[in-house]
Amino acid sequence: MSTVSLERLTKVYANGQPVVNGLDLTIGEGEFVVLVGPSGCGKTTTLRMVAGLEEISDGILKIGEKVVNNISTRDRDIAMVFQNYALYPHMTVADNIGFALKLRKVPKEEIRSKVLAAAGILGLTDQLDRKPGQLSGGQRQRVAMGRAIVRDPAVFLMDEPLSNLDANLRVKMRAEVSRVQRQLGVATLYVTHDQIEAMTMGDRVAVMHSGDLQQCDHPQQLYKCPANLFVASFIGSPSMNIFEGSLSTDGTELVLGSQKLSLDPIHTPRSLAPYRGRKIAVGFRPEGLSMTQVSEPGCTLKADVEIIEALGSEILVYFNFDATRVRVAGVASEEEPESEGSQTTSTWASGLGVARIPPTFQLTQGDRIELSLDRSKLHFFDLDTTLAIRDLPS
Repeated sequence: MSTVSLERLTKVYANGQPVVNGLDLTIGEGEFVVLVGPSGCGKTTTLRMVAGLEEISDGILKIGEKVVNNISTRDRDIAMVFQNYALYPHMTVADNIGFALKLRKVPKEEIRSKVLAAAGILGLTDQLDRKPGQLSGGQRQRVAMGRAIVRDPAVFLMDEPLSNLDANLRVKMRAEVSRVQRQLGVATLYVTHDQIEAMTMGDRVAVMHSGDLQQCDHPQQLYKCPANLFVASFIGSPSMNIFEGSLSTDGTELVLGSQKLSLDPIHTPRSLAPYRGRKIAVGFRPEGLSMTQVSEPGCTLKADVEIIEALGSEILVYFNFDATRVRVAGVASEEEPESEGSQTTSTWASGLGVARIPPTFQLTQGDRIELSLDRSKLHFFDLDTTLAIRDLPS
């Protein structure tokens, strides 16, 4: 087994356009690392540099202890799985899986043994005599994975391999890919634009934006402790509610629009002290809000119901109040589409937020509601640097 090390990996196109900016990332033995981010963030270019399909402008790429910057793709001991299965339609499943071994002049018995082993792992044993046209999308994707598995690579590279599947099949295949990767124990770099896919599959998730690595951590840590406004906005579905607020001069109250909240002294970071009397960004997850029948001054937000989405097990309530929403460049928004040349952060007047509540509540559009806010789960960000304001572990 091998590791993969990216040390200040950089890609600049011939026209001078930077695509990946000094990326540092290590994939441990048997680790599943997911690169996620919006279109154009540099994640696929990074994968292609690791594969040897894109020239590295600067930095060092190691597979194991070996620097492979100038080594051809065929000699890097990697296997790739693409969103396009690229199966030979005239060949059987068995022949498709074993084709790369055949090109390498591997003995027939060894090919047969490896094909049978891969088919057993992937649940394709009964499909080996079929042609790709006789298979479902999920089965074709498993054949493409089988072709990679039989090569016994040091590294798996996967470029949005599930994007061509329908929603239900994608859910099943997420679990299938994760199971196979763990069974084989091969270092894997997986690229996707789907943050739900990233969070459910990765041992660690690396969030990219505009060629820069924003944060790399375990999925739950990304969700609980985002490093900056981009990660806070991008990770989570629905995304975090983020509003412009201001701290009172004594640091005990938070002003959101015309409403005031009392800060919980136990859970308010000491590093907020320099921001007293200043504007900051305040974030809270949809599940950090709950419906309340009793008005609690300093603990609740009054809002108007705009949209109700009943999802069976829960209700998403989109509400409006007079706070100023913080918009983060690169994160799609229905309220205000992304425009070219946008700054890192900006604000707009709409205070549309979302709460996740149980399905027992009966609400209609236009209702005036009170939402209790879990103040222990507030997130604070510097509006200028976009970085999270939090105390460092002692």
